[in-house]
Amino acid sequence: MPEIMPFKAYYYNTKKGIELEKLLAPPHDVISPTERVGFQQKSLYNIVHLILPDSYPMAAQMLNNLIENEIIIQREFPELYIYGTKILYNKIEFIRYGLVSLVRLSNFNEKEIFPHEKTFNKVAEGRLNLIRETNANFNPIFFLFKGNTFYSKLIHKYAKKPLFLQTTDVDNVTHVIWVIEDKKDIIALQNYFKPIPLTIADGHHRYLSALIHSQEGGSKYVLGLLVDMNDSGLQILPTHRLIQEVPNLTSEEILNRLEKYFDIEKYDFNNNDLKEKLDLLLTELSNNSPNSFGMALQNQSSFFLLTLKPNSSPQKLIKGDWSIDWKELDVSILHELILTQLLEIPEEIEDSKNIIYTKDIHQAIQEILTGRFQLLFILNPTKVEQILKVTAHSELMPHKSTYFYPKPLSGLVFYKYNPKERTVYYKKGE
Repeated sequence: MPEIMPFKAYYYNTKKGIELEKLLAPPHDVISPTERVGFQQKSLYNIVHLILPDSYPMAAQMLNNLIENEIIIQREFPELYIYGTKILYNKIEFIRYGLVSLVRLSNFNEKEIFPHEKTFNKVAEGRLNLIRETNANFNPIFFLFKGNTFYSKLIHKYAKKPLFLQTTDVDNVTHVIWVIEDKKDIIALQNYFKPIPLTIADGHHRYLSALIHSQEGGSKYVLGLLVDMNDSGLQILPTHRLIQEVPNLTSEEILNRLEKYFDIEKYDFNNNDLKEKLDLLLTELSNNSPNSFGMALQNQSSFFLLTLKPNSSPQKLIKGDWSIDWKELDVSILHELILTQLLEIPEEIEDSKNIIYTKDIHQAIQEILTGRFQLLFILNPTKVEQILKVTAHSELMPHKSTYFYPKPLSGLVFYKYNPKERTVYYKKGE
């Protein structure tokens, strides 16, 4: 079963007088081209120069230079780390804790680590080239597991101690690191995780890249953030779909096709009450969960609430040998029933330039109102229980089914593989 390891973390040397806020960035895949430039301009040492470099050899050279000049330094001993995040979201404070460790890489068929979404080799290629050049994991893979009171008590014991690192990101999320130095507690956590399977919540392509690299002679471990699925601060946000073009269909024809399986409620709005009507739609969408969708059409001053009709069974309507749990997912109904069957969008949905995935509902609405996109689907968030049910069937959820938030920062604490350095697995009595 899964094996976790302490490690000697690399981190930015704050004694050099540079604020962490200017040095760190989110994971590479949520940084837009404009945001990339913004992070680059914050500091010559910002982690974005390493995770989104002009070239991969340049990233390796820069990393080595930062280490040689002690801009980036390394902890003296192998340790585990607690990663806490705090955010005010919809006027509610969410505090989440996770354990940062190395996790032994394994193929998915070994049933130790489970993916929950599809991966694409084209997407993974860039991360593989980066890890080949740098031997580094700058951002942890986000894993979910089912915890208990032992784990919770141990984590909270350290969260009351003096912190090691703290910073606030551009979204006003506070990120805090504590160090677990006690060998007895490290051993206890290593033994605790032995029988517990891990599910990849975020970072599938980085995991795939690390796995391939390990088979090429790289590290047999990858940097992980392990979060208890019962953690009250765990949030999953919805990822909405903007469709650039629905070939050969007008807005009226789209509505006519959807009426076959969905009850449709219309919310007209104008410039003065757009926000009010959007809030109303989102409230009703949440109340109607599951199997309901919000929708907006190009150049129309209306929102629509789609609710699957009682006699429209996803098990019967969705083709393929999938489980009932998979077919009842909102994202499965959207991709398989609405986009593929009813609207006949011809391109491969998961890897399509015609479909943009976004969590920013307000920006998405503007894209529709200005006519840049023909169609917008607004989703409810996927629930943790749904992820675990689907992965229990060894099935993969449709692309972009989840958006775990907040994301761990790139560069806060990270792992660089040294073939000459022994990976530590403490034993009782050491």
